[in-house]
Amino acid sequence: MNVPSGCRAKSALRFCAAFALIMLLLRFGVTQDVFAAEGLQPFATFAVREVDIDIEDGEIEMLASFTLGRGSNGLNAAKEAVSLQVTGGGAAYSVIMPAGSFKISKTGELNFVGTINGVKIIASIRSSRAGAFEFELVTERADVRGMANPVTVNLSIGDDGGGKSVRAKIE
Repeated sequence: MNVPSGCRAKSALRFCAAFALIMLLLRFGVTQDVFAAEGLQPFATFAVREVDIDIEDGEIEMLASFTLGRGSNGLNAAKEAVSLQVTGGGAAYSVIMPAGSFKISKTGELNFVGTINGVKIIASIRSSRAGAFEFELVTERADVRGMANPVTVNLSIGDDGGGKSVRAKIE
């Protein structure tokens, strides 16, 4: 088959551009939201109460509260993936804690302690009152260089999620 060289170059350029876009989406962990956005049920309320970022040590300390939306099928973090993104100032930190990685404590709190991509993570999800939950996270060795205010925090647990832009304490 004889294809003009200009067509091959355009096709290769389109392929490279699509491939680069997919790689960026994978790098920042947003593919779950991009490819499953139709199924994401928004939290009825989502408040980020605290975000502290220590750039030198790669620490993120975060506390958020949320209530499930009307369309939610419930929260089952012991069996659902938990995804977190913190972005700001052109920098981003993203992590997906796989389904089954949160363990239920004797008090009913869901806890994750582990290392993902070299970042130590301690996270917990607990019920604070009827229908309301808190999500707490601490990281060590996260690459947060360049992080600046305002920061946007996106959290999804299974098919439930929400996002909020806030001012973080950045050191």
